[in-house]
Amino acid sequence: MKITGDYATTAPLAAQNNREAAQAGSFRSVLDNALAAGDDAKLKAACQEFEAVFLKQLFSSMRATVLKSELLDGGMQEDIFSDMLDEAIAGEAAKGQGIGLAEEMYKYFRLTAGAK
Repeated sequence: MKITGDYATTAPLAAQNNREAAQAGSFRSVLDNALAAGDDAKLKAACQEFEAVFLKQLFSSMRATVLKSELLDGGMQEDIFSDMLDEAIAGEAAKGQGIGLAEEMYKYFRLTAGAK
């Protein structure tokens, strides 16, 4: 069965937006718990997770600027694969040094948590 119409293009976007909203709420709760407990490992993990989400958005935005060829169009399958690829690359980049965002966030939250 093939889904046609607006639903075929908006359903994946709506699901992605819901997932991103859940991740934002999850980050906030993990961050609050880590700060309340004074757990440096959890705080660092939360900052790395945020950097991974940021990088994934960055990669997805960059990919959207590249013109697609109609000759090699993979359709929705290619879009899903590209989204998953961006997420995996961003996660691995954030585990390493990343772009330094996680480290700076970690330093900031440690400094502000110590000031309370």
